[in-house]
Amino acid sequence: MVNSSKKDLLIILFSYPISSIISNILFIIGNIIGGLNSYGIPISLFEDSYNILLIWISINLYVILSIIIKSNKTNKTNKA
Repeated sequence: MVNSSKKDLLIILFSYPISSIISNILFIIGNIIGGLNSYGIPISLFEDSYNILLIWISINLYVILSIIIKSNKTNKTNKA
């Protein structure tokens, strides 16, 4: 039980920074594309920068939900 909780903690500690870095890069790319489109430089890489914003929100929600699920699993194993 101790090893599984340490393993879950390591997964959370390593998955959150990686996903937050990826989501921040996507957010910055979306802002750059939105800024260039507002200056009249059409970039058709994405339809809008809102698509990247939605990806950013979904990645963060996934990370939050995975942390909640993992903490609930560890709480149940500790109670049992």
